[in-house]
Amino acid sequence: MEQGLGWNAVADGENLSSTAKFDVGVILDMNTWLGKISWSCMLMAADDFYEVHSNHTTKLSFHLKDSEDDVVNAGLSAYEFITKVRVRAIIGPQTSSESKFVAELGSKFHVPTISFTSTTPFLSSTTRTPYFIPTAISDSVQAKVIAALIQTFKWREAILLMEDSDFGIGIASHLIDSFQDIDASISHKCMISLPSTISQILQKLGPLKNMQVKVFVVHASYDLVS
Repeated sequence: MEQGLGWNAVADGENLSSTAKFDVGVILDMNTWLGKISWSCMLMAADDFYEVHSNHTTKLSFHLKDSEDDVVNAGLSAYEFITKVRVRAIIGPQTSSESKFVAELGSKFHVPTISFTSTTPFLSSTTRTPYFIPTAISDSVQAKVIAALIQTFKWREAILLMEDSDFGIGIASHLIDSFQDIDASISHKCMISLPSTISQILQKLGPLKNMQVKVFVVHASYDLVS
């Protein structure tokens, strides 16, 4: 799915000849609540901005493509945005695996990729993906915050429950290091694959009931935790 929008200027029939159009590609999974809400928020934010700055000489023109939670679709969308639409920047996609692909394409073609979800350490490399701009809190910072909470309650051990993906695995090493800094430890790691049925998840969680440790750190996407 692809949509293009240039704000109220287009809807109201305003003449844009005096303004410069700034094309931005947006790659989201529109079958998820995050994708739907993010798209709506982008539209509202732009409306609010241009309502205050009506004489702004540049107008954003968003072009939306639905990745359908697929790495190949995300990559193809980014390539079409870059080579056909000639976008000046890309926002998204939502998952770390998709972001890897899109970030490398963006860096190759010198097109900035702005991610509001990815926390993968791989993408923090300014040498490999210099045009990738992460805005989400990094895994290392999140790990330190969680460790501080563990320390506050004087817990000594915790079980890490995470999804088997780049998003889930990426934080594990940071958590282990942060826990060691406060003399605590991750006593067990439980990884759950995506997608998983409820019965498969329960099968994974079952053995945890018999463990003495009752503190859980859950790092998973909305699709899994819901």
